[in-house]
Amino acid sequence: MGKTPADELGKSRWLGESRPLSNKLCQAIRGVLLGAEVRSWRSQRAKEQITSARASATAVVPEATVVEIDRSRERAIWWTFAGLNANFELAASWPGSTRFDNFGIALEGHLAVDAIQKWVRDRSPIDQIHFDRLPRPKFHECLPGRALTEILRVRIQDGQSVDAARLSQILYHDFT
Repeated sequence: MGKTPADELGKSRWLGESRPLSNKLCQAIRGVLLGAEVRSWRSQRAKEQITSARASATAVVPEATVVEIDRSRERAIWWTFAGLNANFELAASWPGSTRFDNFGIALEGHLAVDAIQKWVRDRSPIDQIHFDRLPRPKFHECLPGRALTEILRVRIQDGQSVDAARLSQILYHDFT
């Protein structure tokens, strides 16, 4: 069986978002990006893809997380590699518009480094998060508000990963 990619592009036949990755898995991915080793058992294609990903991973540094500030686009991205649940919790406490995924949080608007530092340091606890951005469980209409909030809190709460990201050394890279 060959190890070459197909010529035809694939099409996804399902809708939805990606599954949440754990902090442990995101940190392992970060470790691969930071590494330099080439494992002999990987296919040539895998080696090439990892080499390419490492070369383009400018926001990954040892022993710190990175905030990339792009003033021309009025956006900053904090590359936490904390996992989806932790990034949701962190993003929910930002006073402005955000987008997030397993690896980072995009903050929208005119941003100053001191405002970002204050937000990271003084983030709101999860009790103050509004859960309107989360998918609802089946039959959620049958649940009292408190029960629904508690179910959603248990599903996403990852305080240990949030604190690890929040307490990490943060480097700021300004693109202006």
